[in-house]
Amino acid sequence: MEHRGDIGNRVQKSPLRRVIVTITLGVALVAPGIPFMPGSVASAVGSTPLRPTNFSANCSAPDNSAGQMSLTFTEGSNNGSPITNYKYSFDNITFTAFNPAKTTQPFVFDFTEYNRPLGVMTYVYLKAVNANGDGESNWGNVGGSNSQVGCTVGNGLPSRPTTAAATAGNGSASVAFTAGSNGGSAITNYKYSIDGGVTYIALSPASATSPIIIPGLTNGVLTTIYLKAVNANGDSTSARTVTVTPSGSDTPVAPTTTVAPTTTVAPTTTVAPTTTDAPGTTSSPSTKPDLVASSDSGISDTDDITFDNSPTISVANRINGYKVKVIAVKDSKTMSCTFIASPKKSSCTLGTLSDGVWFVRSQQSLGDVTLPKSTVLKITIDTVDPTVISFTTPVANGKKKVGDEIKIVATVGENIVPGGSITVTLDTGVDVVLTQTTATKMEGIYVVKDGDSTDGLTVDSFVKTSVPTDIAGNVMTTTRLPMGKKNIGGLKDIVISGTSKPSPPDEDDEDDEPTVLECKTVVTVKKPTAPVLVGEKLSDGIIFDPASPQLDSGDKKELDRVAKVMAKRGGLVLVSGFARKNGVDSAEFLKNLSLARARNVSKYLATKGVRVSVRYEGYGAVTKEIGTSSQRKVDLRWIDDAAKIESEQKCSAK
Repeated sequence: MEHRGDIGNRVQKSPLRRVIVTITLGVALVAPGIPFMPGSVASAVGSTPLRPTNFSANCSAPDNSAGQMSLTFTEGSNNGSPITNYKYSFDNITFTAFNPAKTTQPFVFDFTEYNRPLGVMTYVYLKAVNANGDGESNWGNVGGSNSQVGCTVGNGLPSRPTTAAATAGNGSASVAFTAGSNGGSAITNYKYSIDGGVTYIALSPASATSPIIIPGLTNGVLTTIYLKAVNANGDSTSARTVTVTPSGSDTPVAPTTTVAPTTTVAPTTTVAPTTTDAPGTTSSPSTKPDLVASSDSGISDTDDITFDNSPTISVANRINGYKVKVIAVKDSKTMSCTFIASPKKSSCTLGTLSDGVWFVRSQQSLGDVTLPKSTVLKITIDTVDPTVISFTTPVANGKKKVGDEIKIVATVGENIVPGGSITVTLDTGVDVVLTQTTATKMEGIYVVKDGDSTDGLTVDSFVKTSVPTDIAGNVMTTTRLPMGKKNIGGLKDIVISGTSKPSPPDEDDEDDEPTVLECKTVVTVKKPTAPVLVGEKLSDGIIFDPASPQLDSGDKKELDRVAKVMAKRGGLVLVSGFARKNGVDSAEFLKNLSLARARNVSKYLATKGVRVSVRYEGYGAVTKEIGTSSQRKVDLRWIDDAAKIESEQKCSAK
């Protein structure tokens, strides 16, 4: 039976032609304008159903990585034979019947189940099926109610690992983890960062199997490792963190997130399982509720701090068939959820919780039997992103001259995890990196330059260098200036005179004090080239933390050794600062960072009584490709009296 609204591959035929065709096929159809002819057989039996119309699609992507299309429509006429199934297609060419048969709406298409690409538009086409065969596809009436229907679902990215534990090695760590959602595409590798999440390095060779080995760590230094999953669509949007202190030995050290048992159970002793079908009359630690891994966003998997304000709570030691009720209380507010315990059901999701500390307990019941309440799980909900609330300086009032240092302090409204930093731009145009020094503070040093003024001591703007993150996992998302913009020089009685300090004494006079001067670095920022360093090497190098010019205790210990070596020498010490190219920071930023590192090393040596003169300069990043942690260094070289004139002339030309 023809449908007059049809176009596409079908041809609209005149009534006469339709009769001719049907006679040829041996079936007579009655059409408008054609009189009924005695002796012919008029019948609608044997017709396929008409196409569905009036499509409506509801697209959803609950975890931003996978999702579904929910499809509703108006069923076409069955033409006298009930519709028994539908066939679907994603290209309007190859159609597949639903198995088992499907006729009840809505039709739900899980894009991962059907192996459809995420993050791109996918169209769905339907045909109705009855005893006489397939109807036509919904795609055919262009511009009408039978047009294409489709959805763009998810971004196809994987989720970060749900858990992670690190075992220390010699300059490395073995990280065991549980993979998160693959986002609809297989996870092929992992990337890690050891510089606060600034630079991520892909495992080479690629590995998607736990555990993985993280190299390039410093023995004896507590390191936070950031892990991201990788699939064909890209990297996970957030990272799972785990901390470890490399041992300096190849002997494995217990994972930092696991506590070794203090007692040993004899071989003949039977240990009761932690999950039973009949808990005792008193609650035990094993019955305590817990945040599931997907709801635990904090830097630690055991701190019970999360930005998930609708957390999922699992309950151990439950009894199959019992109703388990989870109750969360804060002040006078109560939220709860329930589930029937089974081998496959061990958790439920609470409603929206406000920020603050909630006290969570669980209780099981069956009919008239109610078991004791569990011990309390205390969870902290924190959905607020960390923000800078003020910029200040602890520098005393008074005049500041060229070369003087002025500390700049950014105060954050809540505790942040180690590794966070920002780059502030002053009205002078100078960028200063502020790195975390305490739970709520980031600090950096501004050095007064020729031509600077008091009014220039104002933060004009700032950006995130290594994104500050609070302990719940919220990241700093705003870089708006806090109230009180004149917060460096304006709130303190600081006056910049604009004049340089007195010229240093003649270094050729052995009675003069040693001098520390900055040399002019001759290197282009567009095409970095490694300088040729001359002189006797005094150290294997002072290695700095990412984005930091500050000396730690290990650096100072090495410089104390160098100071003793130089105690009875003349000549000149050349201090050369470098920074690691990371693909994020600008060449100018890295140049200033390397100069600050060299300056801090030089000044420290001067305080230790080194009698030779010191010249320092900063070269920034000297590689075109992403560098390694060994390039975050300061190099120390010594030139004797006979060969130091050329170096002095280079500095004096600055």
